[in-house]
Amino acid sequence: MGRDYRGFPANESAQWRRYDGSPGKPVGYSNKSGAVFNLLRDDLGKVDDITDHNYEVAYSRGMPAGEYIANVHMYRGVGVTYPVSVKVEARLQNDSDTSSRPLAAATVLLRHENDQLTAFRFRLDDHGHLVAGSVNSIYKELRAASR
Repeated sequence: MGRDYRGFPANESAQWRRYDGSPGKPVGYSNKSGAVFNLLRDDLGKVDDITDHNYEVAYSRGMPAGEYIANVHMYRGVGVTYPVSVKVEARLQNDSDTSSRPLAAATVLLRHENDQLTAFRFRLDDHGHLVAGSVNSIYKELRAASR
């Protein structure tokens, strides 16, 4: 997953989850690793950035069959001009010898503090292939707002 949002001074996060109905927390700023995903880069805005690009990166350890959900959550918006546009992308790389290929991408608009949106959901089959017609953005809460 990658995100590119410029000039963004706020704290915002993405949550990833392979959703099979079992208990467990989504991967995001407060839970950096889970059964499938690890959050490798948690970008908290413009502090200490040497470029205008802010992004977060999560990687998976395999892609078991099931539904995957990517949410974006504005948990702190100090000095932010809303709406904030966030680009979210999921890519799949089957092995180290091939390039990654896009699975799903979306741009969402965060309109206020604590806004949480589902950027996309998709299903993978037992062979790691995208299930036709499975990509959607039907909201599924992954993290309860604390404010």
